[in-house]
Amino acid sequence: GIPCHAFDIKKSGRQLIWKNTNPQIFTTLDGSQLQLHQGTLVIANPQENLSLSFLGGQKCAIDLNSNDIIVEMAIYKQSKVRKDSRQLKTITEASIRLDKFLDANLIPQAFAHLQHLISQHCQAQISSQLFEFSLPQPPIKKIKFHPSKVSQYAGIEIDSDFALDILKKIDCQIQKNSKSDQYLITPPSLRKDINIEEDLIEEIIRYYGYNNIPTDQPISSKKLNDITPPILYLIETITNILTNSGYDEIRSWPLITKDEYTPQPKLAVHTQNSINNQYTILRQSLITSAIKQAKQYSKYKLPSPQFFEVAKVFNLDKSKKFPYQEHYSLAIFNQDKTQLQSLLSHLSQQLGTTINNPQYYSDKYGHYLEINLEKIKITKIPHIKIDQPTTSKSAIELTSQIINLDANLELNQKTDPNKLLQKYAKLIGQPLWQIEITDIYHDTNKNVYRYTFRVYYYNIDEKQAKSLHLKVFNLS
Repeated sequence: GIPCHAFDIKKSGRQLIWKNTNPQIFTTLDGSQLQLHQGTLVIANPQENLSLSFLGGQKCAIDLNSNDIIVEMAIYKQSKVRKDSRQLKTITEASIRLDKFLDANLIPQAFAHLQHLISQHCQAQISSQLFEFSLPQPPIKKIKFHPSKVSQYAGIEIDSDFALDILKKIDCQIQKNSKSDQYLITPPSLRKDINIEEDLIEEIIRYYGYNNIPTDQPISSKKLNDITPPILYLIETITNILTNSGYDEIRSWPLITKDEYTPQPKLAVHTQNSINNQYTILRQSLITSAIKQAKQYSKYKLPSPQFFEVAKVFNLDKSKKFPYQEHYSLAIFNQDKTQLQSLLSHLSQQLGTTINNPQYYSDKYGHYLEINLEKIKITKIPHIKIDQPTTSKSAIELTSQIINLDANLELNQKTDPNKLLQKYAKLIGQPLWQIEITDIYHDTNKNVYRYTFRVYYYNIDEKQAKSLHLKVFNLS
């Protein structure tokens, strides 16, 4: 299952080069033309590109007149093949295979089989030495395995001999520890998905058959170790503390646009396979989501909103071997910064620790606070339950279409627009959805100032809106 390339030496020459190319046109085996991007991985000779990592090229194609060929078989970096395939919008059988965890130890066997097939069916002879190159392989990992744990996880008795027999059948190497019932298991190199003891247990139970586990019998009473990450217990506790304090929890989408709030744009994570061209960036901060929520609450006139969100944020740290980083974060919104600071103090007191370096942000909607939860140093996480019923203030419900009407107001002297908006908003009262001044004009001939209002009415019909509008602006 390992892809290979074949090059006609008359067309390609004997000197092959693997490199990242510059943007140019590439012609595939079937004659299609692809526009290569900067950095696309190619196999080339000193003059031109011959092949992609996952797709052959026309310039070195084998035909009925080919006498001398070079055969190549390799495993390339998964992320590189995936990136090139998606940028070129071209998927092949080779790109699909190279995107998986292929076993480099199978290459000698696969390559020998390929040579045999060519020799057998094409009457070919090997005319050169084998060239082989590989990066240092990671050390073979041995997994500690306790056969008794299989029964604990399955909830029924599964014989230890059966468990060991299954591991032998999937080509695991088994080494017994003479001083205990523990074994050291070495998975086969092609099973990249077996890394921990639980992976071995899963394989055994799968062979045993999930359908053979009865559903009408009690499971084992033995208590297993808690493997829940502590950060999840911290999140649960913080969520309950904030809920008890009268805050609502929100959920938001992790993808944002390039125009939304991003603290460090150069370290943002850009997705390669986003659902559309607009939302292509993973959020660096939960404040981005909180700003959108505050704006939405303002639009629906929700009085005194206060809410929070706990979720992951993403960024690049170029100082690390793997730059992609993610962590759990907490964002809180309140229109009053003093209340926000008081809540932070209350949160620290409830957790029994000091929360350092909170990030603050403010805009016209209110104030925001963000905390990196994975930097909170806490030895014992308190278990706090929701101890009071939650009460939420409902947003305004629209029972009819919003109606907008315009009005012109002439005044003998220039007046502060904000004072005019406050005055007429008070006169309109409850049915007012929004009021704005769209134009101010100074008529020098009459020496008057004309203010053009646009007013939006809600939850009243058109007749009532027009009647109120005429009365307030004295237009009748």
